[in-house]
Amino acid sequence: MTETVLRALTSALSLPETLANLYEALKEQLPIDGIFANIALTQPDRIQFLASVDERGAIRREDSIVLPKSISALRSMSSHPITRVDRLEEDPFTAWVAPQIVPEIASFIMVRCRVEGRHFGIVCFWSKTPYAFTEAHRALLEPFRNALSLNMGFAVASRLKTEVDVMQKEAEKLRAQIDAHAWEPLTELLARTPSFERIAGEIRRVAPYDATVLITGDSGTGKEVVATVIQQIGPRSRRPFVKLNCAAVTPSLIESELFGWERGAFTGAVSRHAGLFEQADGGTLFLDEVGELTPDMQVKLLRVLQQQSFRRVGGTQEIAVNVRIIAATNRPLRQLVESGQFRLDLFYRLAVVPIHIPPLSQRPEDLEPLAKYFLQQLARKYGISPIPLLSEAALGQARRHPWLGNVREWRNVLARAVLSGQNPIEVLDFDGDWQGSMLSSDPQLVPSTRSVSSATSMPHGNEMRDFEAMQRDYFRAILTQCKGKISGPGGAAEVARLHPNTLRSRLATLGLLPSAKAP
Repeated sequence: MTETVLRALTSALSLPETLANLYEALKEQLPIDGIFANIALTQPDRIQFLASVDERGAIRREDSIVLPKSISALRSMSSHPITRVDRLEEDPFTAWVAPQIVPEIASFIMVRCRVEGRHFGIVCFWSKTPYAFTEAHRALLEPFRNALSLNMGFAVASRLKTEVDVMQKEAEKLRAQIDAHAWEPLTELLARTPSFERIAGEIRRVAPYDATVLITGDSGTGKEVVATVIQQIGPRSRRPFVKLNCAAVTPSLIESELFGWERGAFTGAVSRHAGLFEQADGGTLFLDEVGELTPDMQVKLLRVLQQQSFRRVGGTQEIAVNVRIIAATNRPLRQLVESGQFRLDLFYRLAVVPIHIPPLSQRPEDLEPLAKYFLQQLARKYGISPIPLLSEAALGQARRHPWLGNVREWRNVLARAVLSGQNPIEVLDFDGDWQGSMLSSDPQLVPSTRSVSSATSMPHGNEMRDFEAMQRDYFRAILTQCKGKISGPGGAAEVARLHPNTLRSRLATLGLLPSAKAP
């Protein structure tokens, strides 16, 4: 019998198969109706069943039973390697756990499996009949305790390895998702501006580090957008991102803006004020138009970059900060250095990683995706539905335009097109004469829109007006022409090529909804 049992314990690596072989080898010697194996786990405190066998066959088990504190406290502290229980009620802990998996259990012999002093779990030989086992039955299992323990140890190790492999795969998926999410701002930027693929590698390389970045390019090319993306995909993405346009602050005030001031430092300084460097501590400070800094401020900025500390205006205490600098300029800093207008040492401090953005005229592939993005934005802003589409004819016009104002100009041109009511947009106005040059050139809008144009006084040349004011003038003229009629033939909705409900909503927003109900 001993040889048969040992062969059963060593003939398979799978725990369910081992229990099946053991069941067959012992069922003539022991009054067993089945065998099960489980281990105890923590966090949460639970019993994990691994395998079981009975007259119906052997199976791998995944049953996990979480233990309430009241039940966990009943767990036997007995160190005896083999325990015989004649009636299930004699072991309250097993009486609560085992029937959830083996309802028929009435008595059992439990073998505690240990290898090198480490507890691996239990193997339970059970019967449907109380008092089924004798002391001789318990003694019969004694020689096989170590072999059972080795089988359990191997089964637990295999199971843990499988679980670790699964967890590693899940961790890899999570890392991939986190990485994808981290790079999402750059992905969105490339979707809108495919030409930026040429500088995407530089952005990816510099973003994870604290190196100072100098972004150069003409006004309106998207320097601030690139700076924002670098901040968003870098390690400081959850920290402050503070921006300053150096050209928008007078030279006499820029020092106090950057460094703050102490109470009484100057007339009106009634309390201490934290400057932008302090506000950006731990994060990033974006200095746009850095080429406009005066020589005096260049020296002070250089000192902060070298020492990562400064003094507030009127203060004596050194304040240490941890700030990453991203600077931008549309001026040729190298030429300014050569002419003595910009410090060479500051230039090198700022241009650790230079990124140049070419003008829009050199990026024709960006026109269409930028148009889709801006049209969605503008339609949402002005409550226009459906979103206007850009025709091939208008796109051809855009590709032939020099774009001296770059991306900013493209957005303004699209805004005028949206406010013109065209959908699809067939003609673009590049000069700001949005009614005279754009609407009157659309044959479908003649003559009604021409009369609208004559009824409104709009700016020409380079004079720009607020878009909402332009929109208000446009719809006021249409309402005047249509005598307040909104829907139906000859109504304002037909002239503006909008749904009547959409037009009413926009008129209400602009304060132009007629007091009397229009038909």
